[in-house]
Parts: sequence; C-alpha cells; structure tokens
Amino acid sequence: MAIRNHWHHSHQFTTIHNRDPGSERVLSEGILHIHVKGDRKMALFEWNEKIQTGIGEIDEQHKKLIGYINDLHDAMRQAKTKEIMENILDGLFEYTKYHFSFEEKMLEKYDYEKLDDQKKSHVIYVQKIDELAEKHAKNQLGISIDVLNFLLDWIKNHILKDDMQYVPLLKDKIE
Repeated sequence: MAIRNHWHHSHQFTTIHNRDPGSERVLSEGILHIHVKGDRKMALFEWNEKIQTGIGEIDEQHKKLIGYINDLHDAMRQAKTKEIMENILDGLFEYTKYHFSFEEKMLEKYDYEKLDDQKKSHVIYVQKIDELAEKHAKNQLGISIDVLNFLLDWIKNHILKDDMQYVPLLKDKIE
C-alpha cells in the first residue's frame, strides 16, 4: 500500500509513493518521475498523457527530446557527460532544425493564428542551443546541468504550453 506525503516545493506539489523497504520509490513532480532504488537514483522522464498531443508525428518527435533528457541524466549519474555532451548538442541542433520546420509547415498549412509567436519561440530555443554549445566548447563547468534544465524547461514551457495550444487545430487533420 502506498503512503502519500504531500508538500509544497517550488509552487508544485510532489508525491512520494513509498513501497516495501528496499523496493522502488517514485517521486513525481509534475511530469518528471524520479525512480529511487536504495541509494541509487535514476531520473527517468516517462512519456505520458500530459505531454501527448495526439498528433502522431509530433508526439514521436517529442519522444526524441525525452530521449535526450534520459541520455543526459544517465550520463550525469555515471559522471560521463563529457563523453556524450557534444553528441547531445549536435543531436539537439539537428532535432530542432527538423522538428521546428515540420511544426511550422503544419501550422502554416492550417493557418494557425499564433504561428508568429511559435516561430519566435523556436528562434529562442535555437539561440539557447547555440549558447549551450558555445559554453561546452569553452569547457565551462556545469554545462550538463544547464542543458538538462534547458530540456526540462522546453517540455514544461514550450510543449505543455505553446504546443498544446495548436492541438485542437491540428489533431484531426494530421495523423
């Protein structure tokens, strides 16, 4: 039987599910789930209905972003971020080029009234990836945390807010 403790943290409610001693506990904050086994923590961002748009191609692209979050966090746990950071930043660059282009074409095709806002938001995310790549090139400390926070912010403030606004327009038009 799960014991649920609620407390206020950063304006969000967090729930901890405690199971049998030594078994897995799950800390859920919004859409991020952190699995804890013993003393070992493993952050795992799981796909769920909160971030699902119902638009197959967009959801598949968003899952790729979640993959970057999980890969980066796993590398951070193993102290191997140096080995993967360049691949993650390169991947994000390619991902944003494809994803934003696809999204903007669909929004333009169906006359989305907030297309300009979406494009502006996309420019900001691309600029941030460039900034992070520059920091990485200069070997600045804490870059992995900056990238992870950026990716989590992307989901929280772009996908869950901006992208969800176009879902009613596109959901029935795009498979």
